[in-house]
Amino acid sequence: MEFIMTYDFKKFKEQQKMEIIIEEKNVYGNVLNYPSCETAKFFCKLLGCKTLTTEKLIIIREMGYLVGNKQKNYQLTNGE
Repeated sequence: MEFIMTYDFKKFKEQQKMEIIIEEKNVYGNVLNYPSCETAKFFCKLLGCKTLTTEKLIIIREMGYLVGNKQKNYQLTNGE
C-alpha cells in the first residue's frame, strides 16, 4: 500500500498569518527595530542580523507581510 500525501497549499496560505511584530528601541540616539514575534525572529535568523533595518522591513512588506509595532499597540501597516 502506497501512502500518498496531499496538501492544500491554498488553504495553508489562508491560515498562515502574514504579519510580524517589531519593537522599536532607541540605542545611543539610533532607532533600532528588534524582532518581537517568532516570524520576525526567523527573518533575522535568515538574514543573519539582530535587528531589522527600514530597508529590510520594506522588502518584508513587499513580500505581503504586515508589520506591527509593539509600542503602538500592534498597529499593522502595509508601508503606506
